[in-house]
Amino acid sequence: MKQAKKVRAARAEGKAPARRLTKNDLDARIQFVEKNPKRPGSESHRRYALYCQATTIREASYLGAEKQDLKMDEKAGFMKRAKGPPRQQAPTEVHI
Repeated sequence: MKQAKKVRAARAEGKAPARRLTKNDLDARIQFVEKNPKRPGSESHRRYALYCQATTIREASYLGAEKQDLKMDEKAGFMKRAKGPPRQQAPTEVHI
């Protein structure tokens, strides 16, 4: 119930609330800002430098991004979801 009130309040202020990350979002295409916006020397700055080249949430997680990093990056505008269909996952086995 409290979450619904927060969403309505954010919409009333003209702000879109951060989307919830789910398993269905793992292959969603994403983009990060080019310059590292995190405080130099911080742990999040180090992680951002590793995962900022990722093109999907799955890749960013593999490169060291934590769920909270991605939530905050999206909310702050450092990461945005690219338009278009989700990237198709490569097959794990090849049958000849």
